Amino acid sequence: MSDSKILVTGGTGFVGTYLVKRLAGTGQPVCALVRDLAAASDIKNLPNVEIAQGDIRDYAAVQLAMAGIDTVYHLAAEFRSETISDHDLNQINVTGTENMLKAAAEA
Repeated sequence: MSDSKILVTGGTGFVGTYLVKRLAGTGQPVCALVRDLAAASDIKNLPNVEIAQGDIRDYAAVQLAMAGIDTVYHLAAEFRSETISDHDLNQINVTGTENMLKAAAEA
């Protein structure tokens, strides 16, 4: 087991849930950054898993979640463009990713 801490964005999504469960099973500490705490019901009680509530569009929340992190799996994205405005799609997929990159570089 490593002492490194892993951050997973999109940890409540289809792929993210499986990744968080798999990482938690290795004994490594995992932090899942989630927008909706209710959506984290499948992962919140797993051993080695910490839930950080926040939105990748909010740089301050990303910075806070990035504290003490050694590895990031950035899975948060929006792909259902018919159910979301182009502005929100851009904010999640572009601005959110820019926030993750900037916070990772600073950390």
